[in-house]
Amino acid sequence: MTDQIIKILKYILESNIINFILMIWLFVWLLKKFDFKSIFTKSIKSVDEYIQKSEKDKAHSEELVAKAEDTLKQLPAQIEEIKKVSAQKSDILIAKLEENTEKSIDKINRNITKIKAIEEDKASNTVTEYTFNRSIEQATSDIIEMLKNNPNLHEKFINESLEELEKLPCL
Repeated sequence: MTDQIIKILKYILESNIINFILMIWLFVWLLKKFDFKSIFTKSIKSVDEYIQKSEKDKAHSEELVAKAEDTLKQLPAQIEEIKKVSAQKSDILIAKLEENTEKSIDKINRNITKIKAIEEDKASNTVTEYTFNRSIEQATSDIIEMLKNNPNLHEKFINESLEELEKLPCL
């Protein structure tokens, strides 16, 4: 039997069985040392979390796309409403501008009429003043001429003026 054990040991030593066993033992020792199981578990968990986050992001993105599509569907109606409101506001603005313009034109016309009347009065007053001054000059010249031609009138004029002055209550 010892012979057989020696043969078996010799066979083991000559074959790669020891190397194979050592390699398996080293592999097991490395697995225990570096805890590859937990590393793989963490990696799997990390990938799983990333997938879940991606799915949440995808769902959120799909919601945003749906909202954007709804907004796009409502956009033509909103544009029409804005156009309608703008048209109403512009009509109101145009009417207000026309009203204000008419009021301004009426005010300008009234002012023109007033200015025209004032200028006419000024012209009339100027003509009246000129006529009055010319009349006084003419009357003065006529009186002087009459007094030169008839000296009795001068005395009569003085007497009448004195009589009128005596009639005044303050003297």
